[in-house]
Amino acid sequence: MRPPLRVSIPTNRAYESARNWGKPKGMDALNEIIDSNRANRHKGARLEKENLLHCARFIRSAMAQAGYAPMTEEDRCKCHVYVTVIEPHDRRDVPNVYGGVLKYALDALTARNPDGCGAIWDDNTRWMPKLVPRIRIDHDHPGIEMVVIPLEVSE
Repeated sequence: MRPPLRVSIPTNRAYESARNWGKPKGMDALNEIIDSNRANRHKGARLEKENLLHCARFIRSAMAQAGYAPMTEEDRCKCHVYVTVIEPHDRRDVPNVYGGVLKYALDALTARNPDGCGAIWDDNTRWMPKLVPRIRIDHDHPGIEMVVIPLEVSE
């Protein structure tokens, strides 16, 4: 039986305005992804890949520290995933935050994604029957916290 995996991912964004220069900003949400895709499809793809690789880097590090091996076809199992999105303020709407952050955070967890880490087999309802998203406010340390709880070995 695999142990639970705990991952903490700090934001990869900072404010560029003079007033808040360098302060951590929330992770890219759905509006940022849509805006970049409307500007240029290559810019949108680059933004998504950048966010996915940022999350994957921290997931791989947490997996190595916990001795958590990537899932293979033989040992795949269902997992419950708890995701806490840590926002710097309460001004963004919930569907916008979840829509973007969950997309690249869950893609970075999956084994079936070429850039994924293999902490879960796939992010569909068959292999991830329970997903619990939450939002917390922390002005100084925005990002994502995830807990992956593997269940019994399946099929």
